[in-house]
Amino acid sequence: MVLTAVAGWVTICRVTYWLTMKATQSIRVQTVMQILWLTVINCALVLLVCSRYFRHFEPADQWLRFIYVPTAIMGYAFVGALVWLFFCAVLGSWPRLVHVLSVVFYTACLVFLVADTVVYDVYRFHINAFFLSTFFTTFSDFGLSYGTVAAIFAIPVVLVAAQALLLRWVVRRTTIRPMRRRTGLVVTGVMLSCFAVGQLIHAWAFENNYFPVTSITPHLPLYFPVRAHNFMVKVNLGGVDFAGQADAEANGGGNSTRAILYPLHPLEYRPVSTNYNILIILLESWRFDMMNEQVTPNLFELAKKSCVFDRHYSGGSVTTTGMFTLFYGLAPTYWAVVGANPSAIGPPILLEEARRLNYQFLLLATTEMERFKIVHTVFKANRADLHVDTKGLSWKRDAKMTDRFLEFLRTGRDPGRPFFGMVFYRSPHYNYYYPPDYPEQFKPTRLINYATTSRTDDPAPYRNRYKNAIRYADAEVGKVLKEVQSAGLMDNTIIIVTSDHGEEFNENGDNYWGHGSNFTRYQIQTPLIVYWPGRPPQHITRETSHVDIPPTLISEVFGCNSAVEYYSSGRSLFDDSQRPGLMAASYVNYAYIVNGFVYALYPGYVKKHGVEDIWKPAPDLSPAVMKYFFAEQSRFRR
Repeated sequence: MVLTAVAGWVTICRVTYWLTMKATQSIRVQTVMQILWLTVINCALVLLVCSRYFRHFEPADQWLRFIYVPTAIMGYAFVGALVWLFFCAVLGSWPRLVHVLSVVFYTACLVFLVADTVVYDVYRFHINAFFLSTFFTTFSDFGLSYGTVAAIFAIPVVLVAAQALLLRWVVRRTTIRPMRRRTGLVVTGVMLSCFAVGQLIHAWAFENNYFPVTSITPHLPLYFPVRAHNFMVKVNLGGVDFAGQADAEANGGGNSTRAILYPLHPLEYRPVSTNYNILIILLESWRFDMMNEQVTPNLFELAKKSCVFDRHYSGGSVTTTGMFTLFYGLAPTYWAVVGANPSAIGPPILLEEARRLNYQFLLLATTEMERFKIVHTVFKANRADLHVDTKGLSWKRDAKMTDRFLEFLRTGRDPGRPFFGMVFYRSPHYNYYYPPDYPEQFKPTRLINYATTSRTDDPAPYRNRYKNAIRYADAEVGKVLKEVQSAGLMDNTIIIVTSDHGEEFNENGDNYWGHGSNFTRYQIQTPLIVYWPGRPPQHITRETSHVDIPPTLISEVFGCNSAVEYYSSGRSLFDDSQRPGLMAASYVNYAYIVNGFVYALYPGYVKKHGVEDIWKPAPDLSPAVMKYFFAEQSRFRR
């Protein structure tokens, strides 16, 4: 296996070398050689500029970090520059043009990087299209003088001159002593090896929660390192949890040692007279329009005597950000830091306060939590209370989970203590499993294959299977609700029913299926049912978010008198005041949701559209709204 890997790596190096050298042999090989050297020098400059980010790295003196940082940064920069090298190979017969364009290209890259280090120093987020549009129109709102702006715009002039001098030196050097092709192959192989070493280190570190390496990721712009869960498990390089040790060290130093300052200030509490039981019920991928009498008859009955939030949004289109916002009440953009380094933040205040009030925990789930770091973040202090079953078909796991929770209600619960329970049903997730003999309410059905679907496919059979899976999960939830009722617990139990995110079936005809691919309401709007003893049933039509759930419970159930802003990006679900907008995030990007429109940020541009209709054009955001989001994204960053 090792020999095969080595042979493959040599082949990659030779192919890259051939594309950049051999393909241009008949024209100007030497020109490409010169740009190759310029590229290597600029990779070193990238590492030098990136050293400005080092001050934000969490303290760690482990030797592996010192290997990882230079190899990852320089290797990643070189791989990114390969596209430019191929372009230079095509234009190799015009050396002057290649030289000029290369100077412009590498200057632009360094200008962006230098500017990003300045922005990151101030705001703790990287440059995006929203920031650029605001900066170039109302830079005075950022507290920048005209002199400062003039100095910023002078940077490209200096860097152009520096790049020109570097190129001139390289050209002279290679003219006097031409580079051999073998040297070019060796240089290319060394840089690609840097990339491979850096990414392999990260893959191992991510699998083992080794934060001295993984915590670096959110500090670097446009950096998307490799993760290889299945491979690490296969070669037995996983299973070590460095995060637990790091958390213990952070706890010893208090909140002052963490990258996320949460809460901002010590919280104050008043005595509470009633310790409600809290039961959180989650249905995977359950979207807003799937809570009705036909699809979820049991939950529909519960909704009749509950507060129903008709415009509720998850904090993300994927499970990680959905669960993070649901329990922490923080903006989903903080997940980039927390997911890379679980010790960057303490346990959720929601769960810690329940522990302080002597709640009895039972947290059950049949969806994946270990792989995506939810266990190491959200439930870091509740691992003994968390039981996750991921083996076998999801509908079988869901049935066993229901039985386990029913047993807890009947015989495992301490009547002298309130309980905090969670049941997280997997069945509605793709592949939408339910028992083979389960009566299908919705027909015809078909198992979806994302690799072969197109925008012209009929979504009805796929959606029908999804509905049947939800209906099966609803039947399991019905058993839980019935037992709560039979045990006489409805008078002192708050029941919250929602989902981690939604599910799309090409509603906009743009070939979006499933979740995690956009921020339309089909992927981020979920049902929210809150049964609260003593509160009259009602439908609430204003926008709410997962980030509103923790502050509601912390303030109204646990008796927190401190301002919500100290510990959450949200507000009480029952607070009628207006806010500028909401945020949601996926695995790779995030979006603002404002007045029924989505502003999704991608590298280099913003995709704007209606939250329901992806073809509906959206107006520009005002600078005031953008400043609100910028502030919220950095408010809890140290």
